[in-house]
This record gives sequence, C-alpha cells and structure tokens, in this order.
Amino acid sequence: MMMWPEERQLLWLVREGKGPTDVAEIMGLNCPKGRPWHATKELNRAIGVARFFARHLAAVRKLYTGMLPLTRRETLVLMMFVVDRQTSRDIGRHFGIRWRPWTTQVLGGARGKLERGGHPDVVAMLDEALSRKGLRIRRRRIMAGGDQWRSDAKEWLLENTGQVWYHWAGQQVDQGRADCSGLVMEVLKKFKVLPGNFGDMTAQELARHFRHARNPRVCDLVFYGKTWRKVRHVMFYLGPFVVGRSDGTLTSHENCVAGMCGGRRLMDENWARLAGAGLWVKTSPRYRRDFLGYRRVE
Repeated sequence: MMMWPEERQLLWLVREGKGPTDVAEIMGLNCPKGRPWHATKELNRAIGVARFFARHLAAVRKLYTGMLPLTRRETLVLMMFVVDRQTSRDIGRHFGIRWRPWTTQVLGGARGKLERGGHPDVVAMLDEALSRKGLRIRRRRIMAGGDQWRSDAKEWLLENTGQVWYHWAGQQVDQGRADCSGLVMEVLKKFKVLPGNFGDMTAQELARHFRHARNPRVCDLVFYGKTWRKVRHVMFYLGPFVVGRSDGTLTSHENCVAGMCGGRRLMDENWARLAGAGLWVKTSPRYRRDFLGYRRVE
C-alpha cells in the first residue's frame, strides 16, 4: 500500500530470481543491451524503499492512525513527504504556496513536536527521509574548510600512488583495491564531499551529476569515453605537478591527472598487480585518445 506499483513489480521480480537484464526487458527500461545499469539502479532503489518502510513500519502506522501530536496540515505534509515521497516543491504547490522553504519549516516544526512528545521512532523516520536527497544536492555537503579538501585529497592521492590496485567493481580503497569510479567515490566520501552512506556509481552515472567545467580545479573530475552518453573512465585532475625521472632530474607538467590506470573488465587485484594496473599519476589528461572533458566537483 505504501509502495508504488512499479516498485512492487520490481520487488516481485527480485523475489522470482530475475537479474537486471531480465528486469530491463520485462519492464521496458531504456538501457543498452548487456549493460543494464538503469535496471540495477531501479532495483536498488526499490529495495532501499522496502527497507525504509520495514525499518519504520511502526512509525508509519502511527502516521496513518493519527496517534501523533500534530496538526492536520503537519500530518498531511509529513505523509506526503515520507510516505508518498513527494518533493518540497510539489507539496508547496498542493497547498498553494510557492515558497519552497515552507515545507522544510513545517517539517522542522513537526519534528520538534514529535521529539517533545516522546516519539523517537517517528523522529528517526523523519530524519532519514529528510536526508533522502539527490546527488546534486547531497554532493554540496563539502567540509567546512571550503576548498581545503582539494589539497588534502591531492596529497592523499600522491601518497597512495602505486599502492591501490585495480579490482573490477571494487571500492575497498583502504584494503588497496578499487576500480576507477570506486576510487573516485571513496575519496570524495573520505573528505566528506559526499555522504558516507552513498552507494557505488559507474563513471557514466557520475558524469550525469556534475556540471561541465572549462577551467578545472584541483580534484575536479576528468572523464573518458566515446561520447558523454558512453563514458568509460573517470580520474582526478591534479593540476601542475613536478615529476621526478629515474635519472634524478625533475620535470614540471601543467595538467596532471591521477586515477586507476590500465584496468580491464573483470580484472581482479592479483591480475592487476601482474599487469601494473592501479593508482598512478599521468602527465596529461589527454594520455588517452577518448578524452572527453572535465566536470566540477562542488
């Protein structure tokens, strides 16, 4: 009753043992053959919604039975935001109010009443729902030091060069293995640019959520692929960097990049060590012919 029909169908397909490719064909999801990223994303979203309501089922029942010390308007806004998962803008339009922060104010007032009224389960449910935002909003939660994270992230990348090895679909940076997008996600989480509970994303999905940057800054993202609709690889932009040669001389390069290099599909850590595929610094973002451009992290 609390889930949309599409989500119910997705969960039923999961229960029947269907994989992302089967789900894409049955539901008509638009994704390339053999690369069901869209279907995987929809499956994970439906599972996340089911887990949310499973955790907070008692709190949702209190909402429906009117057992909360809230006004009718606060109850409606809370139900629309938590159960129906409508946006602040849509809720404001429903009440005839165009000022977007109005919904946030109503939810904040309702949260205060619930906290004072002794409903910690409903407060926890509301807090989790309030943190449910898109990447375009959540990525702005950069640490209070402003752009200090950029220099810290650059230093971390240089210190760990040659110590993280390519592992297909890996995100275990602390254990020394990751793929290109896994490294980017974990570094951004490490320096609090992204929330720690944010799930894995492919390079293609990362490219969709960051705006184009003509003049990149340190630790902006560099993307590679045939087109922006077929992104295959992502790295960090490091900017000017001095590189030492084996003969002891130093050379200065203006546009260095750092990231996972030499990886292949289904490659594991042992194979990567033999092939030398891992976290390295390249002296130019155009070291690959399929260079696409930069995206700003902010």
